[in-house]
Amino acid sequence: MGLFIFNPDKLLVGKLSKRMCKPFDINNDKIIIEKNLKNLLNLKLLYSDYVNDNGDVLADTIAIDNKTNTLYLIGYKKNSRDNFLKRYKKQYLSLEKTKDIFLERVRLLSRKNDIYMYNFRAIFIASSFTPQEVNSSTTFPVSCDLYTWSYVNNIIIFKKKE
Repeated sequence: MGLFIFNPDKLLVGKLSKRMCKPFDINNDKIIIEKNLKNLLNLKLLYSDYVNDNGDVLADTIAIDNKTNTLYLIGYKKNSRDNFLKRYKKQYLSLEKTKDIFLERVRLLSRKNDIYMYNFRAIFIASSFTPQEVNSSTTFPVSCDLYTWSYVNNIIIFKKKE
């Protein structure tokens, strides 16, 4: 579990060691996660809204672990009724369908040649997950991790669901 202090003016997160917890739903959670991928997940942002040649968004957030060259599709559960697993499965399959172009772009952007789809992973972030969502995540096309986060008095608690 990580504890972070949040500066709402700059949308930046810093590390903290206090224990306070309150679920929250913030409209710009994607922006906060993307601006703070290094602190929160030790990943580097490659694409925010990866698009194809027609301008259609194929994936919300693509990041890379520079140590392992593992690519990550990062997804966000928008509300309690959001069928985020179905939405991100569709995104992943779109990337898989266009993997040659996708990998070429990623290799150019990351300046790494040893990046492949076989070790692709997904991360899903929400204030909470239902037991059904946790169970369904095990059948996602690639390995995935679930993270919950809470916010109170400029403190963010970011926790991997076990």
